[in-house]
Amino acid sequence: MPSRKRLGTIMVYVNYIADNNEYNHEAASHLNNRDYIKENGEAWHMAYVFDEKPETKVVCEGYSEAFQYLIDNSVFDESIKCKTVTGTVKYKSSSGYHAWNIVTIGDKNYQFDLTNYDDDEANKHYKKVYVFTSQNALNKLKSNTGYHEVYDDKYYRDIHASYSYDDNTKAIFTGSELKIATTDYDPSMQTVKTALNFAGTVKAEGIYGDKLSSFTISSADSVTDPDGNTVSGTWQFDPLVNVSQAIDKSNAGQTFKARFIPSSDADKYKALTADAVLTVKRKDITVKAADAEMTVGDALPTFKLVTPVTGLADADITDDLGVILTTDTDGKTPGKYDITGTPSSRWYNVTVEKGTLTVKEKLKKKLTFAAAPKIKVTYGNTLSDSTVTNTRVTENGKATAVAGVWALDSSVDNTQIINKANIGKKFKVVFTPSKNADDYEPLAVDAALDITKKAVVVKADDKTITEGDTVNGSDLTFKVTEGSLVSGDTDADLGVKFSTKYKAGSDAGSYQITGTSSSQWYDVTVLAGTLTVKGKEKVTPVIAESPVINITYGDKISGSKISGGKASYNGADVPGTFTLASSVNTDEIFNAGTHTVKGIFTPNDRKSYKTVFDIDVTVNVSKKPVTVTINDIDITEGDSLPEFTMRTSPSLVENDKASDLIDISCEAGKTPAAGTYLIIGTAKADVSNYSVTVKNGVLTVKNKELKTLKASAAPEIKTVYGSILSTGKISAVKVTDSTGKKVKGTWTFDSTVNTAITINKSNAGDTFKVKFKPSSDTEDYKELTAQASIGLIKKAVTVQADDKTADEGDAVSGSDLTFKITDGSLTSGDTDADLGVKLSTEYKAGSGAGRYQITGNSDSAYYNVTILPGTLTVKKKDTPVKPDTPDPKPEKTKQDLIVKTAPSVTGTYGDRLSSFAVSGGQMTDSDGNAVSGRWTVSDGSRIVNKNNAGNDITLTFTPSDTSAYNSTTVSVKPTVNKRKLTVKADDISRTVGEKRALTYKITNGTLASGDTEADLGITLKSSDTSDTAGTYYITGSAASQWYDVTVFGGTLTIKRSDGTGSSGGDNSGNDNNTDKPSESRPVTYSITYDLNGGTVSGNPSYYTSDTDTFVLRSPERAGYDFAGWTGANGSLPQINVVINKGTSGNLYYVANWLPKNTSGNAGTGNNSNGSGKQTEQTKYYITYDYDGGVAFGNPGDYTENDSFILNNPFKTGYVFTGWTDGNNSTPVMSKMVYKGTKGDIRFTAHWRADVSSDSGSQTVTDDTDDDITDDTADVPDIASKKGKVTKLSSRKKTVTMKFKKVSLSGYKVRYQVAIKRSTASKWNKRFTSSTKRTFKGLKKGTTYWVSVRPYVVVDNTRYFGEWAETKTIKAR
Repeated sequence: MPSRKRLGTIMVYVNYIADNNEYNHEAASHLNNRDYIKENGEAWHMAYVFDEKPETKVVCEGYSEAFQYLIDNSVFDESIKCKTVTGTVKYKSSSGYHAWNIVTIGDKNYQFDLTNYDDDEANKHYKKVYVFTSQNALNKLKSNTGYHEVYDDKYYRDIHASYSYDDNTKAIFTGSELKIATTDYDPSMQTVKTALNFAGTVKAEGIYGDKLSSFTISSADSVTDPDGNTVSGTWQFDPLVNVSQAIDKSNAGQTFKARFIPSSDADKYKALTADAVLTVKRKDITVKAADAEMTVGDALPTFKLVTPVTGLADADITDDLGVILTTDTDGKTPGKYDITGTPSSRWYNVTVEKGTLTVKEKLKKKLTFAAAPKIKVTYGNTLSDSTVTNTRVTENGKATAVAGVWALDSSVDNTQIINKANIGKKFKVVFTPSKNADDYEPLAVDAALDITKKAVVVKADDKTITEGDTVNGSDLTFKVTEGSLVSGDTDADLGVKFSTKYKAGSDAGSYQITGTSSSQWYDVTVLAGTLTVKGKEKVTPVIAESPVINITYGDKISGSKISGGKASYNGADVPGTFTLASSVNTDEIFNAGTHTVKGIFTPNDRKSYKTVFDIDVTVNVSKKPVTVTINDIDITEGDSLPEFTMRTSPSLVENDKASDLIDISCEAGKTPAAGTYLIIGTAKADVSNYSVTVKNGVLTVKNKELKTLKASAAPEIKTVYGSILSTGKISAVKVTDSTGKKVKGTWTFDSTVNTAITINKSNAGDTFKVKFKPSSDTEDYKELTAQASIGLIKKAVTVQADDKTADEGDAVSGSDLTFKITDGSLTSGDTDADLGVKLSTEYKAGSGAGRYQITGNSDSAYYNVTILPGTLTVKKKDTPVKPDTPDPKPEKTKQDLIVKTAPSVTGTYGDRLSSFAVSGGQMTDSDGNAVSGRWTVSDGSRIVNKNNAGNDITLTFTPSDTSAYNSTTVSVKPTVNKRKLTVKADDISRTVGEKRALTYKITNGTLASGDTEADLGITLKSSDTSDTAGTYYITGSAASQWYDVTVFGGTLTIKRSDGTGSSGGDNSGNDNNTDKPSESRPVTYSITYDLNGGTVSGNPSYYTSDTDTFVLRSPERAGYDFAGWTGANGSLPQINVVINKGTSGNLYYVANWLPKNTSGNAGTGNNSNGSGKQTEQTKYYITYDYDGGVAFGNPGDYTENDSFILNNPFKTGYVFTGWTDGNNSTPVMSKMVYKGTKGDIRFTAHWRADVSSDSGSQTVTDDTDDDITDDTADVPDIASKKGKVTKLSSRKKTVTMKFKKVSLSGYKVRYQVAIKRSTASKWNKRFTSSTKRTFKGLKKGTTYWVSVRPYVVVDNTRYFGEWAETKTIKAR
């Protein structure tokens, strides 16, 4: 039993936590609000209990974890321990999540609820029931008679409080660890401690920058007991004080809690604490002023200390030393001077060592320039008017330019005028820096002139001449009207040259005189002058003969069509040209006849003759000859007579109609009979503009003609060799009419074909007449027939190599090896030779005695032969003793055998008898000697079904020594094992009140021939019992005589009538918005399991969104392997189901099982040697590389007498493509290990990505309603077409995808779209004819994958292109 002084310390901790903290009601109502938590902190952390900040408050977890922390870190007896537990507290009518403590004292547990203990002052009495609480007290609390006797009195209160642990607590602790002591805690063990008195001051003295732990704590004042007696002892920092912190400027002024430790009998006193005041001594530190340099005339530099400075407190910097550095020079005199420092620090005693300031003599800097400057001046001005270009100057080639000005040197005569005599000279210029010119060496250079031309304006003189005179440029003169020439220059220096457009022979009129200048020194503006050319006097010619225009109706008139016409003057002809006046409308169409328009005569010699206007031009318009041809008409008998049409040659004038030119008649009626009729045209009498010739047409009425059909290729009859011709399927080939339009229909055998014949090697190469029947308008087409060849499918046959015995040294060739057909049969007329079987063995003459496998291959053109191996047994050869005289060998008589023990036959319901395994059985001769041999099933092709499963079967025993014994038959009743089959309950979604049947699909395995799903005896049920909105699991069971059914569960989603799902959250029915002592916590969700006969421990039944990520444990079930969980994780079984932190909602999971393959030797065949004894076999080992997949029931070892087929694996998001091993590199889907196989084997699984599987959890609506089937066969060009997603967008839990349009000539291209969650295993596919698709009802924040591929439909079959590259998008 622990001492009473330790128990007193427990209450010290209780009261410390209660006195220094307050319950955080606000945080308790926001525990699910992440934004609130982010802003205000996590109120369940115990750190807030000890931070001594009144504004930080905690909830129940903070109280309980802080209490456990103090107990765990205190020196108690080992029997005192503390644990934190969680669960539900019911308080009157409310309940909620809560955390509290259990303290173990000795061998008893007591409950401590510090959250409710820390109540307001009004409840200071009854709150004591929440510490040292026994089961007796808990019972009374619950029954409203609550009291507690810890403090020698009883407390009653209308509490009605009860506590219950949650599954998490019960999973962590055992029942004994959680069991509360029955009786109340014995208060006699509690010691009342004495309070100490202290009214003095506690001091802690140390050096600035040292840790608090190095400070000496003491007090000059005494500590006394209640009687005034001095209690000796020492002061120490309180354990909660962080003494490892360094004392610096941030905390040197603070006080720290100190605890008084009595020198003796410390446990009889209550804890005494006081605030210790720090006495901080300055820290000694030495620094040095850093040396510095400067040049005479420069400003004094900023002085610094040598860094780093050793000895500073971690939080301090150099400036905290308060050192001011100075020197005793102004920097104008070269030399060396001291740099001294004066400190002014509160926390440091600073010693400053001197530094040195070196003042250097100043040197003049050399200036350089990149390009020589130029003197910019206007021609004719003096140098005093010039400017010097400010070219860039730098200090001795440095990058930074030196500011300053270039100017003429004072030695230059700036009064001289710039003219052509001195324009090539250079003049001295100098550079003067803008600042500190004395710091630089002088810079001077000879600069060339940059001449600006002088501006001058000149005006060309006007000039008058007579028409025909000649004018040259030299005849044209000018005057200077603005500006002047420089002294010494002449007009020639202006470089002016004149010209005009007038030439000898030009007409009289005014012409502009223009000019240009080529002067080097003048910028000349040339103003134009005028050249006036006077003309000679003209005469008017007379029109002696009027011009004419001859055209045909429909032609337009133009000047180029004028002919004739003559002009003269005084009897002499005046040459010239007749044209139409501008007022004439040349677009007018004149009717046939004579018309007059106005014209103009323009003489060739326009200098001597005037132009004559308003001349009459005669227009003669003739009729337009036209031939009207009536178009021939071809119609089919029974058609109505169409409207007559015609054509003209040449074309008629715009807006004229051929029907206005002729009348048409025909002797045929409205629906004429077959024959030829004349369509007669007659020119109308009132036609004025055309000369009409008529060509009659012909109406041909034809007999009705059927359309010709054409097949794109010869059809092929897909049929199995040996089957009846009528069972063959005629391939669909494209059929078009004469226009190339596709015609739908079906191919059938012609009635002349005997479809009852069997396809064999004599007719497999024949062709058979087939005919095409259109789906509609059959009477419009001619019959289409074709000769279809046989697309032969090899017939499946299984043969078993016969076992054979030979003596050591005998030669065994392939021809000595035989076989028997065990499954399938030969087609009538065929022989074993048609199977093309060639057997061989590794044995060779000279090989040792032993067992050798007989294997084979087939090259048959008609059969797909599976060859089961046999065994060649080679015996050791005895050396015979040769007698002196050989005796004649007597004739041996075969014996009939006796069945001593009948064999047993075992197989699977729905399989052929040939696959059943025969074992056991013993045959003897008449003397009782055991005879070895082999059992075979007589009717191996028979399928075992519910009609014959109970019937006997006939076995034939073939002795190994067939020369001595006859074969024997026996009837036995087989053992028929149930057929394994897996079904998956369909996921169902409905609204409240809606009735929907629960359905399922077969996902693995097949029904036996003739059976229906009723033979499975499946019953489905859901966990929904109240028809309320929510998500429920669907489970199932099977009661079948012939099937071993594994039922995978599904999901039932019930939505409200408004289409929404369940609200989620807590399904407990409790009001989580309660007052203390319950708390508002993250919503608790349930996890429900259907173990289907299994067991598991450790999986939680509840969780919250704040629960850390965990993995479900796998259950166990005798005789079964765990196949994985289904339910909330989807319909594909998963071994490892991870529930991540942040998950929400009620969850359910269903355990799925696969029967164990206990023997590993299913279908082992006959292991009997005829004596009933089993021969010990060598065991070989099998290893598997599933490449990320999983499979169940595959054996890990085998013997050479075993034969079995591997169970194929599955892998999320992939399709299994086959197995490979050391003997084959091409994957095979069904891998069988045959009897007689030897050696260790490694099998490797192969996969391809699955983008085409039909599954998914989103509700989408199909855009098309095609009742068609899928096919991967190619249609020309569609296989090469690839889908392309062009745009993805998301809003309001929908994803919209747009994709590129695909075109294929002659076909309507449609699209198949696919979507799935990025974590899902299967795709959800839909069909559409649009290039846009929207998926609705998605989960917000979830990432989805999408793709698309094009397809076309031919003869009710889909043909697909390639899938697009997969795109991803997150639903918003």
